Amino acid sequence: MMKIHTLKVHSNFKKWGLLNRKALFSLFILLSVSTQSKVLKIAIVDTGFCLEKLRPSKLIMVLPKVDITQTNNYKCENTPKESRRLHGQWVLDVLTKQLNLGTKEEEVSLQITPIVIFDKFGHQKQDYWKTAIKFINTNDFNLLLSAVALPLKDIKIAANLPDLEVPIALFAAQRKSKDIKKQTALYPHILTPKENILIIGSYHKDQVTLKAHYADSSLTHPETINYFMPFEGDHPNLKGSSFAVTQAARKTLEYCLAPLLSRSTNLIKKCLEKKKSNIQVKLKGKAFKEFPSLE
Repeated sequence: MMKIHTLKVHSNFKKWGLLNRKALFSLFILLSVSTQSKVLKIAIVDTGFCLEKLRPSKLIMVLPKVDITQTNNYKCENTPKESRRLHGQWVLDVLTKQLNLGTKEEEVSLQITPIVIFDKFGHQKQDYWKTAIKFINTNDFNLLLSAVALPLKDIKIAANLPDLEVPIALFAAQRKSKDIKKQTALYPHILTPKENILIIGSYHKDQVTLKAHYADSSLTHPETINYFMPFEGDHPNLKGSSFAVTQAARKTLEYCLAPLLSRSTNLIKKCLEKKKSNIQVKLKGKAFKEFPSLE
């Protein structure tokens, strides 16, 4: 997108000969470059994506998915919408449909790169994450969104994985499941506390008072959470910390475009700090405690 500016040349300038063709051309190029909408690059790391039916805003460009594993050959038309294989697609759907930049739309265009980290067997590997992080670090992304993480059999493995150099990364908080226990170490979660990583947890709102918030009972380490967001919304499949981290990414984009474009972790976090609200959240088996939220 480019705004066209009309230059009015004063008659005295013409008479004095202070503007020649070369100077005018240089000035036009300068104005054109400075008024083009900037590109903000987002990486989404997840299970899988089917982009054929996605209809995002004209200001959102979704690039072809990057299959880090180089193994997937599933056909979207044969994959049920409820399949966990499409968890990444659920995240992408919610983010692109709910995102509202308002009057800021003229300032920036969003470029989203979906990154597949699960192979055709539904497995993650250390090497997949190593390749994905290297890809992210070398492609100047402004924001990383991930509702998945790598369970580590040995915490020492983390020493062989690359550091995250993206300005800000949002990860879904750890939740108990068939494969993840409270004692399970997750990458990149074990890198925290770290300036450019935010952990996002989910809460249920009391449907009677609409004021009390109850932490998702499956959260394993609620004390590590940076922001609490709602457990669920209108999407039939995306719930829990996966929905919460998607909402946090949306709010970060809506609130903090300029800091994100600056690629300054410090400015992004200061912006979020200004926009946060403090809510009372009841953790399982504990009293209410104040936590920040971006709602």
